[in-house]
Amino acid sequence: MEPGTSWSTMEDVLLCECWVRVAHDPLTGSELKLNQMWKQIRAEFSERSNSTRTEQSISSRWKTLNKKLRSWRNALEKAQDDFQSGKNLTHQALQALLLYSADNKNKSFKHHNCWAVVKGCPRFKIVSTCPTVVKNKVPRHNSPNGDLPLESPVEKESPTEKRSIPVGKKVAKKRGKKGGSFNECAKFLKELVRQGETNIERERLRDEALAREREYARNQDEVLLRERMDKRDREIMSQNPNNMSSDSKLFWEQEKADVMKRRCAREDGPSNTELFQESLSAREDGPSNTELFQESLSGSADVYRT
Repeated sequence: MEPGTSWSTMEDVLLCECWVRVAHDPLTGSELKLNQMWKQIRAEFSERSNSTRTEQSISSRWKTLNKKLRSWRNALEKAQDDFQSGKNLTHQALQALLLYSADNKNKSFKHHNCWAVVKGCPRFKIVSTCPTVVKNKVPRHNSPNGDLPLESPVEKESPTEKRSIPVGKKVAKKRGKKGGSFNECAKFLKELVRQGETNIERERLRDEALAREREYARNQDEVLLRERMDKRDREIMSQNPNNMSSDSKLFWEQEKADVMKRRCAREDGPSNTELFQESLSAREDGPSNTELFQESLSGSADVYRT
């Protein structure tokens, strides 16, 4: 990508990977200064992506990603602290999405791939503050049957108590209202996933369009160069050396010989641009037409003196 263009998802993920590798290097990560760290991040980013983005552009993009990732980390931590019994991880993820959207002006979190890269770093690591539940491996009482303790207040249920009681209309209505918020959260999560996929597809199509535009511009440059070379060759070949001096004839004959050499090698040889560069290099290595003209003049002057 050229400087000034928007960042794609692959570039954001690559930037996070470079930041994690350089900033958390066990050998030099803690000893690097800020400017040295960003120089190394920019060098690795350019090497892995062939990008020409500047160090300032990369640092500015990381500030934006860092702010969003820290907000997402805080939302996950709060959702984990508010985790209720009987809920699963899907409820927790939905609650984190809602908390993030509330803290960021109803904007959804779209950098899940970047979060997968940096979530293990100390800056983004989530430390649970909930008390851990430890199961007691040793039974409190030794019962003969091994099912219930001797002094357990729980008695065996009778077969009649195990029968299911039909649910009334009011209870069913209340359950439907309670499940409405979960259905809305599920729809919201599905919409977020759809928007993410749409954005990724849009970025891919935009990258392909930019590549096609660059290829078209390169082909147009080659066509213009070929037209200029053809026009120059026609002007050279249209010169009539009959009424010219011997030095001018020598000059134009050499020009016409160069034109014919390029024309003969065009079909099976290299492109016009390479031939034009070879002709320029050959003229730099050998004597130019001006030098030949000056040598001929000096030779004529010597003959005149004698």
